[in-house]
Amino acid sequence: MPGLALPNHDAANNGFSYPRSTEQTCGQKSRAQLSPDDELSAKESLALYCKPLELYNIIRQRAIEKPPSLQRCLRYKIEAKRKKR
Repeated sequence: MPGLALPNHDAANNGFSYPRSTEQTCGQKSRAQLSPDDELSAKESLALYCKPLELYNIIRQRAIEKPPSLQRCLRYKIEAKRKKR
């Protein structure tokens, strides 16, 4: 908002330091802490999540490029009705 002073990030830190780079946040440290069973279940969960997401993206892209036939038929009927008037 105009007129409000922005806080100084160094002063607002209060002794806590947060990682700045993506290597520190998504690095090998977090992966090394997982047990093999946890890592396997994480991979399985990700695979279960990605399959429907990929299918959804394919269907969405196809619907954008080629509208369903029912939608085209209805649009044709509406336009034909307007032309009759």
